[in-house]
Amino acid sequence: MVRSTEIIEKIQHSLPENDWLTIEAPVLEIKAQQVRKARKILISQVNQVIIDTALKNNNPGILLALPDIQGNEIDDLFSRIVRQYITTRRDDWYTIIFSLSEKLGKKSNQSRVFAMVARDLIDAGVSEKDPALIGNGMEILGHISFRKYRSDIMIDIIPLLIVWAITIHDKNLLCTSLRLIGEIGDISKRSVLHAELSKALATIAIQKKDRTSFFYSIQSAAEIHQKIRRQTCIASIIERGVKSIFCREMADIPRFIDNFTGISPE
Repeated sequence: MVRSTEIIEKIQHSLPENDWLTIEAPVLEIKAQQVRKARKILISQVNQVIIDTALKNNNPGILLALPDIQGNEIDDLFSRIVRQYITTRRDDWYTIIFSLSEKLGKKSNQSRVFAMVARDLIDAGVSEKDPALIGNGMEILGHISFRKYRSDIMIDIIPLLIVWAITIHDKNLLCTSLRLIGEIGDISKRSVLHAELSKALATIAIQKKDRTSFFYSIQSAAEIHQKIRRQTCIASIIERGVKSIFCREMADIPRFIDNFTGISPE
């Protein structure tokens, strides 16, 4: 059996060539290790060498040489990749996320990774006012197949999207977010976010003097599942409205109510 130090030396020698295919032979030697525990330890050591080299050389292609991404390495690996992408803005760091996700095997691991990556990208996008990062984060949401992770991530990212939407006056993003909260299993948490989204819609509508969007914010609030939160949200929007350009129309209550014939009289 080839000694582990020899295999690592072969890989370290191959890496400077920036061609992950040159590592294939020593990686096969790792997989030929007969003792499972020794093989697992060796793979972990080799993975660290490959990951550190890829990040140091700013070369994501080297990561394709990873022989096996072990469970305890997954979160740290993808977190470092996301940070590298945010720092460099190089698209190949973004695309390598999808390539490496295929090596994770379990769909649950893939969903967890995609949720983490989406959150980090959207968080960074809002902090740095970068719509490209937010767009990529939104794209990755579509790859989360497990509902549990879709539900959890919506609770994390919807407040961020609200901040961004208000910043750039993007009512479409708020409408998209209203559809996304349907993934949240916890009705109480979903209702909290639903109310915040409806109030954000009203805020943008008032700022832009958009009558249609303002009325839509009330209609949206009327669809909140929890009664007390629903009533409180509607009252809050109405209170804002009477202090806005819409005050005269709202003063004619019968005419105002006619705008909401499709919802409950509540």
